[in-house]
Amino acid sequence: MMRWKLFLIIGIVLLILTIAVGRRLTSPVMINGLASLTISSTHPPEIYLSGPLKLFPSALPVLGWDTEEIIPSEIIKLVNEERRKAGSPVLKENSKLAQAANMRVMTILKNQNFSHEDPIDHIQLSTVLPRVDYLFSYASENMGLAQDKASGIVHGFMSSPSHKQNLLDSKLVETGVAVRKGQFKGNYVVIVVQVFAIPASKEAYLGYSQDDKVQVQNLLDGVDNQLVRTRGFLVASPDSQYYKDWEKVLLNQKQRLSEIYQQMLSDSSFEQRHYALVAAYNSGWQGAPR
Repeated sequence: MMRWKLFLIIGIVLLILTIAVGRRLTSPVMINGLASLTISSTHPPEIYLSGPLKLFPSALPVLGWDTEEIIPSEIIKLVNEERRKAGSPVLKENSKLAQAANMRVMTILKNQNFSHEDPIDHIQLSTVLPRVDYLFSYASENMGLAQDKASGIVHGFMSSPSHKQNLLDSKLVETGVAVRKGQFKGNYVVIVVQVFAIPASKEAYLGYSQDDKVQVQNLLDGVDNQLVRTRGFLVASPDSQYYKDWEKVLLNQKQRLSEIYQQMLSDSSFEQRHYALVAAYNSGWQGAPR
């Protein structure tokens, strides 16, 4: 009888140990699907802005001024001549970039703010390109405030180191120009905005592909499943620091993935913070309990 009781006790102890070990082994672990997140691109679309360029003396009179009509295509022609001299490929005219440049010119006149940044209506290069549905990997802008003809304006750009560098950049592919005559702070002037860009595929512009979007959705589902399992273990072992630590890790990972996924759902391009979130997610598993 005593031997039978001893075997029974040993059996119960082994059963308890098996359950405990089983819980430990089936607790959240770093499975392959949650280990890393890879995104197609590693940087957002880039915008370069040289300083605004004034090409006339500020003391010129308001009345009695006139100039020949300046045609955007003439400025593009002169710019391409300078690019040929420098060995840079000529730029192709793009109607969407011209539309973006025109939006910039109109807001400069409206708000009397000769700057790359528009604090009033936020009509600036970073916002107008998405509005005209132009996808780019790189874009830049030259601005001129002048009382001169097209050749004088391009000469002014070429005389400014930052504008010249922008104008001759060999990586650039397309351009659009807008020209408007009007009154700016007491002077009748010509305002010229030239936008340069490197076009991109939608995937390159956004910084992620449709496959990336599916990957993030699957990772979110995986993290949610892990959270459900972890919280189930916490119900059985509410004082377990192991499962509490896992819950904390999973909640942080879910928050990162959720922010990334929301940007993807809105079909908006990644900003630097989204790439930082990808890196934080990938390194976040290192804090998981062992």
